[in-house]
Amino acid sequence: MSALASPDPLRERQSSTLPSGESNPLPPTPSLSSGATLLKLGRSGAPGKRPFKLSADAQRLEWSSGSFLKTLTSPAAATAVDLTSVKRVTRGQTTVPFVRYKDDKSITDRAGCSFSIVYESFRGDETTLDVVCGDGEEMERWYGEVAALVRFHNVAKGDQDQVLRFARRQWAIADKDNSGSLDLKEITSLIHKLNIDLEPSFIKQKFTELDVDDSNTLDYLEFQNLLDLLNRREDIIHVWAALLDGSIFRPGRSVQSFMFAKVPSSIRGETIDAPLFRRFLREVQGADITAEQTELKITAMKGELDPQDNKLRYRAFKAYLTSSENCAYSLEKQTRVYQDMSQPISHYWCASSHNTYCETDQLKGYSSVNRYINDLLKGCRCVELDCWDGPKGDPIIYHGHTLTGQISFK
Repeated sequence: MSALASPDPLRERQSSTLPSGESNPLPPTPSLSSGATLLKLGRSGAPGKRPFKLSADAQRLEWSSGSFLKTLTSPAAATAVDLTSVKRVTRGQTTVPFVRYKDDKSITDRAGCSFSIVYESFRGDETTLDVVCGDGEEMERWYGEVAALVRFHNVAKGDQDQVLRFARRQWAIADKDNSGSLDLKEITSLIHKLNIDLEPSFIKQKFTELDVDDSNTLDYLEFQNLLDLLNRREDIIHVWAALLDGSIFRPGRSVQSFMFAKVPSSIRGETIDAPLFRRFLREVQGADITAEQTELKITAMKGELDPQDNKLRYRAFKAYLTSSENCAYSLEKQTRVYQDMSQPISHYWCASSHNTYCETDQLKGYSSVNRYINDLLKGCRCVELDCWDGPKGDPIIYHGHTLTGQISFK
């Protein structure tokens, strides 16, 4: 029987199963847990001191807004960094908020006390949290603990469905009163924001079916079930059914032979244990995997609301089958150069970037080193360094004869 594989090697899904024998304990965070008052820079307004502290579940770095009105009107997600959405943590002053204060010596003289967290905001766009610590020692403690937590969450989230993680952030925006539930109008608006094009009447029908307590609202778990209905994959459901009844292991039976069998909807609530999942990985997928590695894989695939037991549920199984770890292409070849690189450069297609330094427009927008970091991480191998003589004779980078920001060539 052929292995079941995800056809899309570029699916934005992370595979970070722990190696055999390794555990993933929560790193110590004494400084973050105790909290501290740090100088926060924004993209507008003056820098201000804010109290920062790690949330009780170690998933968010939270701070209090300087505006009492903003505290009342903004969603809680607006004054917190979701550490599972962090892309990187950088030392120094390379981001746009720091560039705004390049002429302020009270800020630039404290570059050794500064760091930035680059993350995907609750709105889905890339943004930064930029802070200046009291001294270099405090910066090293905070930088080190944040970086360790980010690594921890990158491993822990494993193959959890990124669609659900994105939906969770959008839920936080929609739940403006932090009640933990949304009514039909809010659910309809949220579904459209997720680019799911459905008739309001159909959404209302499914909403009524899932509102089992007749509260005229859905909590987040019920909303997850709604997304499962809207993203139903009949092929994977049939594979799951064949795995549950064992028919997938029958000698000589092809994958196609069970694709048209009648499947009860209740099987989505069933679970499989580690030995059965390991058998599937070995006999169907052809993977050489130990019992311990299987258990670690199940732990890594757990959703945030899943019970922390040794069982695998349908949602996690679906996420695994459509993840990069189950890709039909060689992951090794995606992470190293294996092609013939001895030809002239004109024989190759190069991912390139124009006006790399521009954060926004190329006439009067900010310029930032951060753009070079982002573009190189996204695969660009040709970036533009627009070099001009600076006011002090040192080379600078900016869009010449325009009002764009300037960054030192250093």
